[in-house]
Amino acid sequence: MKRFYAFAAASLGAALLAGCGGRAFVSTPPIAATSYSASDDDVYAAVVKTTPDFRDLGRAPGSTKVQLSVMLRYQNENQLEALVQAQSDRGSPYFRHYLSNAEFNASFAPPARAQSQVVGVLERAGLRVVRTYKNRTIVEAVGPSAAVERLFATRIDYGIQAGNGPRYKNVTDAVMPASLRGLVVAVMGLDDLVAFAPHTQIVPRGDFPAMARSRLRGPNDELGPLGFQRAYDEPAVHGYDGTGRAIGVTMSGDINDVDLDAFLDYFQIKPAHRLHRIAVDGGRFGRGDIETTVDIEAEVGTAPGAAVYLYSFPDFKETSALDTYNAVVDDNLVDAANSSWGGCESFKKGRLGHAFARAANLIFEQGSAKGITFPIATGDFGSASCLHDRTLDITTADDAPHALAIGGTTLHVKADGSWESEVGWHGSGGGISTVFAVPYYQREVHHILAGGRNIPDISLSANPHSGFAGRWHAIWVGAGGTSLGGPLWSGLEAQIDQYVGGRIGFVNPEFYQLELGPSYHTVFHDEIKGNNRSFICQRGYDLVTGIGSPIGWALAQALK
Repeated sequence: MKRFYAFAAASLGAALLAGCGGRAFVSTPPIAATSYSASDDDVYAAVVKTTPDFRDLGRAPGSTKVQLSVMLRYQNENQLEALVQAQSDRGSPYFRHYLSNAEFNASFAPPARAQSQVVGVLERAGLRVVRTYKNRTIVEAVGPSAAVERLFATRIDYGIQAGNGPRYKNVTDAVMPASLRGLVVAVMGLDDLVAFAPHTQIVPRGDFPAMARSRLRGPNDELGPLGFQRAYDEPAVHGYDGTGRAIGVTMSGDINDVDLDAFLDYFQIKPAHRLHRIAVDGGRFGRGDIETTVDIEAEVGTAPGAAVYLYSFPDFKETSALDTYNAVVDDNLVDAANSSWGGCESFKKGRLGHAFARAANLIFEQGSAKGITFPIATGDFGSASCLHDRTLDITTADDAPHALAIGGTTLHVKADGSWESEVGWHGSGGGISTVFAVPYYQREVHHILAGGRNIPDISLSANPHSGFAGRWHAIWVGAGGTSLGGPLWSGLEAQIDQYVGGRIGFVNPEFYQLELGPSYHTVFHDEIKGNNRSFICQRGYDLVTGIGSPIGWALAQALK
């Protein structure tokens, strides 16, 4: 296997070895603002978003409540990236030597003095700090818009966002105060616009009265968990159901327990754990929405031995999304955390342009160092999943190099549920990032297009007409979309992790090495038919299905 990483200095190798023995990986350097050169990321806290769905009603009253999430800069950023690359390289002595929270905090988390300085700046400006994290990555604060305007030299207006009610946004570029430059990499919350949406596709289908009760298919004839386990020959079929592992769902929503219980009862599944619910920024519990329902049913159903955690946040704005990702890595409870939702990479003009995408990728990098995988759906409208101003865009945060971008297929199975054929689904999101360069693990892969990170990485079943039998508000629906692939992958990963005996973590580099190697067609189905409007399926990697869909048991053995 070719090694892509290169350590910044010879001394880091010794420091990493020390880390594997349980000590700090690198010494903590002093805070030195002069070590950062001025750039747009230092000078500007947020730019004015392009928001045609926002009707501006004028300047917001000075008492308008503003919620901020301020993300701090890591220590030793180059060494962190080198470590993450080494952890994914079988030829490295650091392969899968993941960090504990304490090890990450000692070597790479923002310094405690930097956190204290940021807290002090916010409080002196008239804001109230409502939460900090053990990893010192984010400081959450609330306060009146008048104080926020003064601190960031901007103006905040209020108005109506179509379909989302009253909202506010900054209407002039927000300037980073000098006291925060060099310490802060992103400020979320200078608007509270809804920036993301779930991707579920559903086909309401009546029950088939003549159908006999079956563990393979629901009463609407759509596949149940066992069907997907057989179709992708998952380790569960060979005795590994995720026992001892934990996986998660990040979502603005909840599931009705009665739906989950009825779903599990129908398919005769007895999970080892009850669902764990974790509220982020207050959560959004008590209402069973379709996306959360399908995600939870897919994860619990395909990995009944694993513990499943629902990280629920209030709504799809950037602050809640970033806070949720940080809560996942700070808690460090789950092997994989699925996101069946996303936004557009480039809906902002000018400088910074992509602050959320970059901030999310940094949190995923922290998760990677701890062995956490972030599977994220790529969208359900093909290459036009983000079409605006006559410009094709791709979705975020699946565009992040440290995320596992999940595309979609149309899956056909035999009568016993085993795999028969698979083609690229026309709705599978795919394209090229304008934010992130081609990552090191994609550089030698055939059909990778120059210019930016290519997505998706892999794909799973997405066509709702041959989809998942979900139980939602006491009815059975056929659920699909690329958002189905994320929880299906998380369930499969729990099974693989049980078989391997630990977290497989940031799997992208290993997957692309497998695509380049002789065992490719034994561990992935290579979809060579189908398209997503702009791109076509072809042998090897493509911008419709990525590497392809997993052959679970063979893939687990290849990853051990």
